[in-house]
Amino acid sequence: HLLVGIPGQSNALAIAQRYGMPPGIVKRAEECLNSDELNVERLIGQLQEKRLAVEKLSRELAQEKQRLDAERKKLQQSRSETERKRDEMILKAERESQKVLDDAEAKARSLLKSLQGAARSAGHREMARQKSQIDKTRDTSAVRQNAIEERRTPPAPRLAVGSPVKLNDSSVKGEIVAIDGKNAEVQAGAMRITVPLAKLTPTSAPQARQSADEIAIVRRPEGVPSSIMVRGMLADEAVPLVERYLDQAMRAGYGEVAVIHGRGEGILRKLVHQLCARLPYVSEYRLGDHSEGGWGVTIVKFR
Repeated sequence: HLLVGIPGQSNALAIAQRYGMPPGIVKRAEECLNSDELNVERLIGQLQEKRLAVEKLSRELAQEKQRLDAERKKLQQSRSETERKRDEMILKAERESQKVLDDAEAKARSLLKSLQGAARSAGHREMARQKSQIDKTRDTSAVRQNAIEERRTPPAPRLAVGSPVKLNDSSVKGEIVAIDGKNAEVQAGAMRITVPLAKLTPTSAPQARQSADEIAIVRRPEGVPSSIMVRGMLADEAVPLVERYLDQAMRAGYGEVAVIHGRGEGILRKLVHQLCARLPYVSEYRLGDHSEGGWGVTIVKFR
């Protein structure tokens, strides 16, 4: 190992002896060295030993650091997986508890309809008394669900006018030409479309010319919007409207839609959830996150 610029110990006499130089000549050469030269040789030898020890320690420290980095990465992955599983269990439990409350309330309302006279009045009073506590439980559960969903949602990508983007769940690519709040106008080939920013992913790929088939993917099914507004409606009016809309949206090919029922006292929200629970073509329903309207919106996914 050659170290340029660092003095090394002279091994000339030891090499000469190993290669067969007569011992007498080697001994005479050693006698010719003065004390200063011997001291320097001895000092250089000690420095070399210390340098080798330091190099060995540095290698061991580097290996230990590598091991600790690998252990830390492994622990971080394990912690992330544990937190993910915990959040999934909590979300599942919260959704199941909400479903139990919805079912129990629906059965209670059905039972009340079968009662007559004083019994029916007493039943209504008792249900009204319990309603505030039940609604409080629902709201607390919704807050926990929203907090978990926000924690699990990756940060939104930084998008600006001119950014090349790809529409999620499709092969359509384009360029943002305008941004208005949470929506963006995207130029995709010859077509300009308005898309929520949350549905866009940045891409560095060059914008490709879109075929007619690809452009058709982002067109809204004719006559069927991506959401329905029933906020402020009476229950008897809203529920049949939502059921008819969900059937049409499913047949039109939507993967998911939004039902805007508002917050209020939560009556419409509960009825919408009960409806979604019994429709065979609904795979999942949840409250909207912060960017989707929160508790005033239910996101419905189809099978």
